[in-house]
Amino acid sequence: MGREGEPEYLILVCPKRPHQALRQYRRRWGIETLFGTLKSRGFNLEATHLRSNAPDRRKAP
Repeated sequence: MGREGEPEYLILVCPKRPHQALRQYRRRWGIETLFGTLKSRGFNLEATHLRSNAPDRRKAP
């Protein structure tokens, strides 16, 4: 639903397997929505400056 409560349309262009592309897009949109909520549209998680004691996995060994 859109902001005004009206349905929104999604145009998805793909060469093959439209159902698979739509399923992948749905999954990605769910993740994007979650991250947006955790960051700036809700919990403002970045402002908490939370840190993990786990080693940083992004660094090369």
